[in-house]
Amino acid sequence: MELTSLEKTYFDEFSKSFAKYGIEIPIKEWDYLSKVRKSLDISLKRSKEIIDAVQNHTVIGEEVSNEVSKKGENITVIFRKGVTPLLRHSNNNDCLILSISESDKGSVRNNFGLGLDEQILWVRDTSFWSNKNQGLVITDKQIVYIPDNDKPDDRLNIEFNDIQHVEYREMSLFVWNYQNEYCQLGLGLFFKDTTESNELIADAKTLANVLTNMAKSVGHVETETVFDHMNNLMSEEKYDEVIDCAKEVVSDVDNDNDIKCIAYMYLSDALSKKGEKDSHKGMNSYMRDAIEACDQAMELCEDEDPFRYTIFKQKGEIEQMADDVRSARNCFIAAMDSEDFDLKKNAKNSYELLTREISRDKNSFLNDDYNKRKFLFTVSNDKQIPGCYDKEDNVQWIFALGQIPDYINFPIGHPQPNTLYIGHPLKP
Repeated sequence: MELTSLEKTYFDEFSKSFAKYGIEIPIKEWDYLSKVRKSLDISLKRSKEIIDAVQNHTVIGEEVSNEVSKKGENITVIFRKGVTPLLRHSNNNDCLILSISESDKGSVRNNFGLGLDEQILWVRDTSFWSNKNQGLVITDKQIVYIPDNDKPDDRLNIEFNDIQHVEYREMSLFVWNYQNEYCQLGLGLFFKDTTESNELIADAKTLANVLTNMAKSVGHVETETVFDHMNNLMSEEKYDEVIDCAKEVVSDVDNDNDIKCIAYMYLSDALSKKGEKDSHKGMNSYMRDAIEACDQAMELCEDEDPFRYTIFKQKGEIEQMADDVRSARNCFIAAMDSEDFDLKKNAKNSYELLTREISRDKNSFLNDDYNKRKFLFTVSNDKQIPGCYDKEDNVQWIFALGQIPDYINFPIGHPQPNTLYIGHPLKP
């Protein structure tokens, strides 16, 4: 008797039951075997032939299934065979494994944004009303996770093409990519009952192994993202093409704010490079547009997102090239608040350079519009400078006491630290 790989899996499972119970297999065990049969898509007629073979101790062979590709087993076959011991976790409600109704598939496909060519294999619905719009889904192409159904766009998509391996650690599955980065997914995103036990841990390790084998069957092919493309264009100094590409990205309504934010940064970089080459040096039209692109990126960036400091630094560098010393210095002050050591250090170096330039050349301060320099704030020392800028952009000059230029005069007993000074309204 010849069996396919899936039929061999069913044969093995029934053999275990037969060896344990003989011909008196209990109803609960038959229910389990029925679930296994359905998950492996084996007909009743074929299952009876397999059962007879086991009971009659028939010697079997294994033929090559047409589900098996030249590269190895099909990803769906690997999943079906691998999760057979885990089918008891399926409850036909909020943990669905393989045997998934058509209506549930339709809801999941729509809510999780799955393509019609994807086969839904595992669904762990964590929504309060079991609406199939929150939780985790495994398909034959990817793992999709939506943590909050109130924010369906904040989803995590992990394609098997990008998975290097999956491992169990501390009640979670860690999914590693080829850049040695990982994503931690708690076991509650796969199983309903997550009470810690040796059995659950063994099941988690089994699932990790199945997902790793699925990823290996797909292989890894580097794909060029739109940002990779713009990087290549930047290195080739094809700035006009970068500008066109970035504008296309920010105009696409399907792209989220994070993608648009990064695209604005590429747009800003390309425009500033063109501005450097322009015959009109300083604050030319390219530089103004580059600064505006940075402002657009800042509007899309969350207040607590550390990427804000990268935007401040890039904007400061552009303003420095355009000879806007005051604005550039303030951007570096903002960027100095970053926790990234290299970014913080580079911003500080630029800030100190501009501060020395202001002290050395009084025109860089006095030539500034009086309405822009009539407010001046002082702090005790350099350690208080990082992040000390006015978000409303009213107070545009901040100095540590030891760095105030000699040509700025104060009344006797001043300047004092942590003080806002206001220039005479009529006497600049």
